[in-house]
Amino acid sequence: MMLALGIVCPITPSDLITSSAAFIKLEYRKFMAVIAASDAPMIFLYGFLGTGFSDSAYLKVFSLI
Repeated sequence: MMLALGIVCPITPSDLITSSAAFIKLEYRKFMAVIAASDAPMIFLYGFLGTGFSDSAYLKVFSLI
């Protein structure tokens, strides 16, 4: 759970996440599953917004609403 929260938090360094998984002796498959499940929302968000927040037409529509 804490590993997933650390991945979702954008200011947490990835080296800290990886070393914390090593310290708790997390299995590789579980580690990869947590990373895939935690990164999926950000990947979809970036894909939805496009190249950036300022270039996104969706952001302009949401900001008008």
